[in-house]
Amino acid sequence: QQTEERALSFIDNQTNPLLFARNESLTYTARSMESLQLLGTNPLEILDFPPLGLGFDPGTPRFEWAIASSRSGQDQPDRRFFNAQYNPVLHQWGQPQGTSQENPPFVRSWRTIDEQSMFYRADLILPYAIGEERNGQFKTGWSLEDTRRTYTQDTLVYTPANYGSLQTPYLNSPGSFDVPWSQFFLEPQRLGYPFLGTGLDFDPNSQWEANWLIKGFPRDNDYTGIQQIPAYYGMAEAPVFPWLKFIGGARLEQTVITTEVHASRGNDDEVYILDVRKYLQDVKDPNYKGGVTTTRPVDTHPHQTLAEIANASIEQTDVLPSLGVVLDLVDNLKLRGTWSQTVARPTFKELTPIVQQDYLGGPTFAGNPTLTTSQVENHDLRLEWNPGDGRLLSLSAFEKIIQNPIDYALREMPGGASYVTLPFNYPEGKITGTEFEARHDLGWLAESLRHLSLGGSFTLLEATVTRPADETEQLRTNLLNITNNSALLSDVGERRMKDQPAYLASIYALYDVQQTGTSFAVFLNQVGETLVAGESYSGDSYTPNLVKKPYLTLDLTISQKVGKNGKLALSIANLLDPLIEEVWQSEYVTQGEAVANSYKKGRTFSLSYSLKW
Repeated sequence: QQTEERALSFIDNQTNPLLFARNESLTYTARSMESLQLLGTNPLEILDFPPLGLGFDPGTPRFEWAIASSRSGQDQPDRRFFNAQYNPVLHQWGQPQGTSQENPPFVRSWRTIDEQSMFYRADLILPYAIGEERNGQFKTGWSLEDTRRTYTQDTLVYTPANYGSLQTPYLNSPGSFDVPWSQFFLEPQRLGYPFLGTGLDFDPNSQWEANWLIKGFPRDNDYTGIQQIPAYYGMAEAPVFPWLKFIGGARLEQTVITTEVHASRGNDDEVYILDVRKYLQDVKDPNYKGGVTTTRPVDTHPHQTLAEIANASIEQTDVLPSLGVVLDLVDNLKLRGTWSQTVARPTFKELTPIVQQDYLGGPTFAGNPTLTTSQVENHDLRLEWNPGDGRLLSLSAFEKIIQNPIDYALREMPGGASYVTLPFNYPEGKITGTEFEARHDLGWLAESLRHLSLGGSFTLLEATVTRPADETEQLRTNLLNITNNSALLSDVGERRMKDQPAYLASIYALYDVQQTGTSFAVFLNQVGETLVAGESYSGDSYTPNLVKKPYLTLDLTISQKVGKNGKLALSIANLLDPLIEEVWQSEYVTQGEAVANSYKKGRTFSLSYSLKW
């Protein structure tokens, strides 16, 4: 995957109302995935039970097991970010406002992520039959998921020198806006001060010739993460009548997650890190008007280690019950209902307070090491007509009630970035939705179309989170200074949930020839308006919601069976590569929308080969 992003923004302030900022980024991403699965089913005929009478006939017990290993990697070599500022009156390029060695105008970084997972499962299954039409089973088992991640980042920054009255050429470089300064800023004559030579005799050991300083970034951090989830479970499938079946069970599940953050180079005591723990303490004071800040462990009082500031640890045990019912209404028409409790866990990225950015001056993200898991109660109801001949119609309704949901909010951040997106645990969240799905093969039109199917789905979603009481009160007070309309703020204690689009629409075409093992599929998807991060406040300032506008994607997959056990597959995601726009939006401030970012994700090409025997 290779993407090139350019962002243009108007710097609208009192001191420089006519300056334009140009942010350019070039990113190449290489992803790799490997997986190996071993599956086994072993009948235990030695444990066969004789019929027990009354029509109850135990089947042959069996032992099922699985061992799976997977590894995924992501390599982003030499990501390049360039930030410059253009004055259309003077026709000059210059360094952006706030440029410093901590907020450099040109960055090159190398970032890698390596994640390895092992999964083990062992199940004992006891099938049975009651008469000729009712089949059920008892099942008990154990599983273990072990995931380990390593994240590394190394950054080189180019910083302009400014000693006394000496100015670098970066500050007054003439040019046209159509010729970005990134194309010529490293010409030889720009590597030294004019009165000291052409730059060809540049002496990197002389401070007076330090036009461009190339340094390691003092905010580079690496981390390792471990997640282990052992579970014990049991379930029963009970056919009460031929047309009614109950399915119930429970899981005893343990969660152990740890992360360790270290400086990419040098001493852990000297590296800069976002201190989210301190911020969460500071904002408890209603008079606090600052944002989340960075610090070095050596500068903390009393002294704290990097581990105390940045590491995360979660350890808990949950009992997770579930109950389902399947009702056969008429031929091929079923009504399914389920109730269950599950756990949602923070990701390694969400737990580590390492600042990540797609381009200079753009939105930043950092994790929160104080996050906890979320408890989810699920309710699902599905009406399904599936005659098994390539036709399907279904209508679903679902609800999720979430305690301590993890959601994103914007917070002020010093040092050149205006805000940072942080994850927090909110008191409660709720997701409700309905979905309609249809699929039909075209063999009824013509025999030559029997391998072709068309389908689609449409989902409507409503997702909200409840704000903490102190945040609700501070936000209401802050907004009153802007809107002066208390009636408008009656529902400020609740807002939309991130990453939950207002709707999802999908249309697809599938061509599948089982005789030759050939499959071809095209998916056209429309994603509705989606919250990226919630609004924030800091002192007397207010930052509205960051919202992603609707966009369209087109995906393609092709697979071909190779030999008896092999399959070769090619997938291309985001063929249209649309321009995605993120805007500032608020239901309380009626000044319209303002574009925050616009970008293209780039196309993703994936080639895989799998063997199954």
